[in-house]
Amino acid sequence: MNLPAASGGYLRILPLAVSIAAVLQLNRSGHPAVVNVHPWELDPEQPRLRGGTFGGFTHYANLARTADRLAALLTRFRFGTMREALESAGFALGPGS
Repeated sequence: MNLPAASGGYLRILPLAVSIAAVLQLNRSGHPAVVNVHPWELDPEQPRLRGGTFGGFTHYANLARTADRLAALLTRFRFGTMREALESAGFALGPGS
């Protein structure tokens, strides 16, 4: 079963140990992990917009921790481009892809 653990809100909300364990498990099985962070997730001082309780929580929770968590992953693991990950998985990409 595939579960998100190291991107966006999951990186912010779940304990960092969960993200590290997920990346380790993928790497041990020979698969690359994909980690993405939206630019706004690195700005804990961004203006707050009105939203529902759940939506507000998931959007703003732990914004102040995102940069440190991303730095921890970048320090611990080697990352490449999405192109490199797809090519290593056997996908032939054309020019400009």
